[in-house]
Amino acid sequence: MKKSTETKETISTILNAFLPYLNERQKRLFVGITANALGYGGLKFVHESTGIAETTIISGQKEFASDFMDDCKCS
Repeated sequence: MKKSTETKETISTILNAFLPYLNERQKRLFVGITANALGYGGLKFVHESTGIAETTIISGQKEFASDFMDDCKCS
C-alpha cells in the first residue's frame, strides 16, 4: 500500500477511534472492508494499525464477500 505517512496516520486514527463502538462482528466486517479498500498491503496495514489478528481480518473479508454475494443474489 503506497500512501503518504499523513494518510496512513489518518486511516489509523479513524480505525482506532471507531472500533471501540462496534461489536465483534461489526469490527470484523469493518477491518475486512478497510483492508480490501486499501488494496495491496491493506491487510498488513490494518493489522499493524489495530493489533487485530490477520486471520480475523481475513475472516471479515470472507464474511463480507459472502454476505454481499447473498444480498445481490449473484451467481
